Amino acid sequence: GPSSRGRAGGASTHGRSSGSSTHGRSSGSSTHGRSSGREHRVADFVQRELSQLIRDEVRDPRVGLVTVNEVRVTRDLGYADVFVSQLDAGHLEHEAEERRTALLEALNGAAGFLRTLLSRATTMRSVPRLRFRYDETIESGMRMDQKIREAVASDRHLDADDAGEVQA
Repeated sequence: GPSSRGRAGGASTHGRSSGSSTHGRSSGSSTHGRSSGREHRVADFVQRELSQLIRDEVRDPRVGLVTVNEVRVTRDLGYADVFVSQLDAGHLEHEAEERRTALLEALNGAAGFLRTLLSRATTMRSVPRLRFRYDETIESGMRMDQKIREAVASDRHLDADDAGEVQA
């Protein structure tokens, strides 16, 4: 019958093996509960390849320094939720929100192109459809860190004031 290859365009093999290297980092590919080794392998592959492809192949100016933090693959391997963050997201909250929106528009707009490139780097019959999401964890961690630094500085200021008073 007709070719059973995925629609992502010539899923040819270029002799590249996805390997088992995780670069000392968990892929976070669990899909709420149990997940198969295959889901983990696909998520690791997508995360590793997309990191390179976004850096090397995406020419959109809205896509700056992007980190692929995590990939979660659906149980049927039909979709991959790709969690990204941007190091140069801007300092003002409204500016950062605009940059995140533009980044997601650019990446989701390039999702078909990226999926085609992924298909060329694997022997998988079909590559999951990519859905890009913004990962807020790094930015919220940085905001929390800033609040802690401000609180510590405030405490030091109060301690300095208290040191000048005579203790009863």
